[in-house]
Amino acid sequence: MNIINTFAVIITSSIAVFTFLKALMEYVKQGKLKRAELMEKYRVKFSNGKYFAEITRYIEEDDKRLKKIERVYRYDYLCFFEEISILLNSGIFRKEIIYYFFGYYAIKTSESKNFWFDIDVESEYLQEFKRFVDTMRDYEDKVVRNKEIRMRMLKV
Repeated sequence: MNIINTFAVIITSSIAVFTFLKALMEYVKQGKLKRAELMEKYRVKFSNGKYFAEITRYIEEDDKRLKKIERVYRYDYLCFFEEISILLNSGIFRKEIIYYFFGYYAIKTSESKNFWFDIDVESEYLQEFKRFVDTMRDYEDKVVRNKEIRMRMLKV
């Protein structure tokens, strides 16, 4: 009788552990799916947002047409990067994912003279954008450029 009770406890415990692990795996999978959906939402907003595609196209070469885009739309563009920065700082997304999708353009935006022509670069309201750009530059310097150097060295 004692062996039967022990065997029943082992089986019941095994089923409980298996169920818990299965639920945990499903929870992790749902978290990844929600993050992927959120990233897709921001990627679409960045690609198709009002004036976003136009600004992004002009940012590449610091095109003078940036000056013709109303300041409010350029502020929206900056606010987008601030939202991304907050998502990054909260740990929702990894730095390499954020850099891959948005980092390059944030850096190019910060370097654009035509984008900033009538915006106060030193405004305290843009501190989050500046922190984001600094984070993306640091990542680019430490990771991306090091990979490029290593790849060039391998080709030699």
